[in-house]
Amino acid sequence: MKSYDTAKEDQKKKLDFLKKGIQLNYQHHWIIDNMPVVWCRDINGGNKYCTTGFPIGCFVPQSGEPSDACFMHPEFNKTNTYYIFNHVDITITYH
Repeated sequence: MKSYDTAKEDQKKKLDFLKKGIQLNYQHHWIIDNMPVVWCRDINGGNKYCTTGFPIGCFVPQSGEPSDACFMHPEFNKTNTYYIFNHVDITITYH
């Protein structure tokens, strides 16, 4: 597990950079075999929403209402908490 010592200025800057990226909804944009990776998620009414790229993380504010991608997993529920998405499951479909 990666941890940052905020008492060290260089590590605090790195952590602040990640937090700012999450707040601004920065996205990963990957290419596999010259095709963009698409991230799909379920939305209301049983539909799927797909987009190229996927977020680097999400934030749950003090209100407890998950923002951006935090809604996708019930464990992302601690208020005032940033979650970094550092593990990815990839499914490649082709025909």
